[in-house]
Amino acid sequence: MKRMAKQCKHPTCGEVCRRQPAPKKEPVAIKKVANSRKEAEKQYRQKAKKFRQEHPLCEIKSSVCTRKTQGVHHVKGRLGDLLLDEKYWKGACNACNSYVESHPVWAIENGHKISKFKPNV
Repeated sequence: MKRMAKQCKHPTCGEVCRRQPAPKKEPVAIKKVANSRKEAEKQYRQKAKKFRQEHPLCEIKSSVCTRKTQGVHHVKGRLGDLLLDEKYWKGACNACNSYVESHPVWAIENGHKISKFKPNV
């Protein structure tokens, strides 16, 4: 059996559609980092390097701790201005940083995680 084409419902077409197909658009690449964030990331790398040198020992001390600071843990997250706010930074080994992310209840109870949305009281 032959399939019949659907009749166009556009008022000016009748039985055969006379409208032009929409032109194909080229895909646009989405930036991985916004221009405004690039400058903050540059400042962060410099500040974080200095912070790691000043805090050589892990400050989280979870059950999987390797003791040596390998990065910066952001207690309140990295959103917006919190990326550069050293008040919420802790020196952390990679194992502890992962532990905090995978055990949020433990992290909140021990002061290693604070809600980024609640104001400090």
